[in-house]
Amino acid sequence: MTTSTTRFFAALANANHEEVRLLHTYASFILGLTSSRQLSMKKKFRYRKKNGLHDVEDEMTSLLLTIKHCYRLDVIEKMIAMGADVNATGYEYLTPTRKRLVSPLYFAVSKSCNKELLLCLISAGTDLNKFSGEMFENEEEGGSMNFLCKSSCLDYALHSRFYDPEVIDILLENGADYNIRNDSSMLPLQIAMMYNHNDAVLSLVRYGACESSETYSTYSPLGLLLDFDNLIPEDERGSPQQQERSQSSLTQCVSILLNGGYDVFHDSEMLDLCERCRAQKETDKSTSAVCGVISEWMFKPKDLKILCRLKIRQILKNQGVCNPRTICKLPVPKLVTSYLNLCDLE
Repeated sequence: MTTSTTRFFAALANANHEEVRLLHTYASFILGLTSSRQLSMKKKFRYRKKNGLHDVEDEMTSLLLTIKHCYRLDVIEKMIAMGADVNATGYEYLTPTRKRLVSPLYFAVSKSCNKELLLCLISAGTDLNKFSGEMFENEEEGGSMNFLCKSSCLDYALHSRFYDPEVIDILLENGADYNIRNDSSMLPLQIAMMYNHNDAVLSLVRYGACESSETYSTYSPLGLLLDFDNLIPEDERGSPQQQERSQSSLTQCVSILLNGGYDVFHDSEMLDLCERCRAQKETDKSTSAVCGVISEWMFKPKDLKILCRLKIRQILKNQGVCNPRTICKLPVPKLVTSYLNLCDLE
């Protein structure tokens, strides 16, 4: 191991994210190594660090290691300027039976929803549609089974415990593909519906992610919304006011989806459920509320402006330009562009 590598590892090992002063001290030290070209931007390092009672090993570039262990934006920008690959992948928690494939984008979106890092990576040309995720290798009765779990940036941004709707907007605005399925064959819109992220649903629909229900032949997004809600135990639903807000969010998601052009008439699962509600065979409050919104949409005559919006958005979708930026540039009054961008559903 070279002297510069040893010094780099020492800085990573001593960086303490709870101590801002120490973090800046060791980050500045890494910045010095980078500026003097003593630290390789291409090589993958094997770095071992104690995590509780166990040693964990990472196999990553210096950029990935710095983002994970000693983050500071000016250091990251300097590394990129010195030739660090923003699309390089590495492995964390490397063991004989398990390893996680990671990238700078994965850390920016999944681990922290760090918007300044995300914008830095985008400006440096990061591939927003490159897969990252987890790989497993488990021993099974004398043989072995390999499992590959893949996720795109939208997928792990929606799953992240640091979920931030602004991150979803940034990803979509910069070209993240909302048609990429994860290893469970789920699309980002289905995941957003499942978690009742109505702001993410609105963003995805604005960018044209609301395809015909045939796209969701494996899972109905409306069905996922209700299934996930039904998994929440009664004692975890909070006060009556919190339950009311949650139910309002559910119906808001449904309204956004329908106004965005979702073809509920081809969603047999939801049609059957709505029929059960009309026959009073379904008494769950959330299900009844959602089915009420769907039934009203299907059978109540729609305003001409709603029909026109659906048609215009469909035309823009067919031309591949159904997004807020393009719509705002249309030669029509601002009030019209706001309506086309579903601002009434915010």
